[in-house]
Amino acid sequence: MDSATIFVCGSYELITLIGNVVVKSSNNVIFLSCEKPLKDTFKEIKIHHVKSQKECEEFIVKKLESQNNFLVSSYWPWKFSKDIIQNFKAQSLNFHPSPLPKDRGWFPHVHQIRKNEPSGVTLHVIDEELDKGDIWTQKKVKLPYPITSGTAHELLKKEIVNIFNENWMKILNSKIIPTKQEV
Repeated sequence: MDSATIFVCGSYELITLIGNVVVKSSNNVIFLSCEKPLKDTFKEIKIHHVKSQKECEEFIVKKLESQNNFLVSSYWPWKFSKDIIQNFKAQSLNFHPSPLPKDRGWFPHVHQIRKNEPSGVTLHVIDEELDKGDIWTQKKVKLPYPITSGTAHELLKKEIVNIFNENWMKILNSKIIPTKQEV
């Protein structure tokens, strides 16, 4: 998929943590940050700062050149519209800091800490229903209790970046087929 346009929508920090792997996978990478980037570029690729989901989606639509595109959502704070989701279909990936289908939604690690439950991380296809897309890959993570939510967040972020970096090329090259989430 060397000719694919890879759109990476995420926090500036996540762009810097996964950017090397993404840049190696395509000649056409576009970074969109929901935060003002500390630097304007990553590996000489401009990081576009967007202030809203509407601005992000308008930017993506302008840059779509073919059907050969992939959307990566790495700790993106906004929900993608039905049109964007349809445009990428299964050629999308979202970071989620829990072992889906358990603990969908925001800040799942807080609920896991409160209940002293096992945790994990999941890479899944972006779907119209939040956190219900097919699963690319996931990993269980044992949080060391007692733990603060901030420490859990950092630990899970490290784990999700690791599974992304380990599996990105396999996902992009269809070596991993996403599986339906269990209900």
